[in-house]
Amino acid sequence: MSYLKKAVFGAITVFSFSVLAAFFGYLFRLVLARNLTVEEYGLFYSVFALISLLWIFKDLGLGQALAKYIPEFKIKKRYDLIKKSLISAFTLQTAFAAILALLLFIFADWLGKNYFHHPEAAMVVELFAIYLLVKPLQMVCTYAFQGFQKMRYFASIDLTRSVLALVMVLIGFAFIKDLIIPSLAYALSPLLLGFIFIPLLIKKAFPNFFEVKFDWDKALIKKLVKFGIPVMIGGAGWFIISYTDTLLLTFFTKMDQVGLYNAALPTSNVLQYFSLAMAAVLLPMTSEMWVRNHKGQLVAGVRLLYKYSFLMIIPISLAMFSFPEVVLNILFGAKYVAAANALRVLVIGTIFYVIAGTNFSVLSGIGKPKITSRIILIAAGINVLLNIILIPFLGIIGSAVASATGFLVMLILSVIYLEKNISVSIPVWAWTKIAFLGLIFISIVAYLKRILVMSPILEAIVVCLASGLVYIVLAFVLRIVSFKEIKGLLHGLRVDTNVRFLKEY
Repeated sequence: MSYLKKAVFGAITVFSFSVLAAFFGYLFRLVLARNLTVEEYGLFYSVFALISLLWIFKDLGLGQALAKYIPEFKIKKRYDLIKKSLISAFTLQTAFAAILALLLFIFADWLGKNYFHHPEAAMVVELFAIYLLVKPLQMVCTYAFQGFQKMRYFASIDLTRSVLALVMVLIGFAFIKDLIIPSLAYALSPLLLGFIFIPLLIKKAFPNFFEVKFDWDKALIKKLVKFGIPVMIGGAGWFIISYTDTLLLTFFTKMDQVGLYNAALPTSNVLQYFSLAMAAVLLPMTSEMWVRNHKGQLVAGVRLLYKYSFLMIIPISLAMFSFPEVVLNILFGAKYVAAANALRVLVIGTIFYVIAGTNFSVLSGIGKPKITSRIILIAAGINVLLNIILIPFLGIIGSAVASATGFLVMLILSVIYLEKNISVSIPVWAWTKIAFLGLIFISIVAYLKRILVMSPILEAIVVCLASGLVYIVLAFVLRIVSFKEIKGLLHGLRVDTNVRFLKEY
């Protein structure tokens, strides 16, 4: 199968599973939002933000190291190195997780009283400490499947986690509506995922696992850590961007504002699933193409992704920008509609992130994780500074502006560095035409919203369908896309054909 065809079908698989995972993830949030108070909902995700920030330091970047090196070891048929990498990464992650979990148990009461200011906070912190301890079971499976390019199994892990958490919460809330229910669900889900996917990993991706000998390889561990530490630093920056908003809102505002923001933030994050799907496929494939010196294919593929990711994200983003109240009301209930303007700002920022995420995957795949780390740390610093300045005056709107600005910085810097390293250029003319389509899309939405008189949900459906149809037709009329190019993508034509396609735009 050609690289292009693998990328297309791999991305479709990951994207499809990711959408399903997001659907069940939102059902989980919806169940929480409708069975807990806004303050309790905010507390749960405030603790989750703290634990998630700690996770990146425990991970040591070893997950991304597995996704990077497993394809290389597989090409060289060094299955002994693959086994050593998996066991070493799992052992190191578990050791660091144990240390962090112990510290959380020790300081749970102090955090509950002095930071979260909620009587149930200590219990939630303790249960999330267990979650932190068992999460390596889930993560080693995730990155191993990604490294072996078993994208169906890779994508199904997050979906399974979402379903398990939802089922446990639904069962628990039938007996008691308390914060202990979702906290227990999160604590147990990685353990259950390990029992399910470790046997599948051995059977489907690494059938000779038990036949391959294992011993500790200090040189290999050093290699994994050397790659992983810059990724961890960059990941720390990314987690700062993702969770500092919530943590600083917890510090500067009340817990109900944290709850509102954590309705807007994950709603905007739905738009990131396209980028995450492409990133999951791009990292191991980019690594393989770089090792085989197929740089022409890599450049052509990145340029195609630039155009199509931007083309797809614009109408979805603008639709959400136009109807944030409807989206929040459907997902979380009327008490969360107050987060509508924050959602609008976050949606704009997500457009920047989608392109930047593609760039980061390519940079990591060609062995430049330090560049990615540098970019994300710069964006994270700007994000934290803006949060500290804006939250006291603008609340959740200020936090949303800080995030969007951080994503814009990531986009600009990643494009500059990628152009220097693989000589790929932005399709300026295609992006200009797509932006023009976006302007037409939002104009039609604004006009139809003025003249139509119907229920908000029905209005949103009718307006988005009409505007979307015009957007698609004009995309062909303006020759942004063509049936020939789409056919080539679907059938995995040779890269030189795709390069000819790119020259037309």
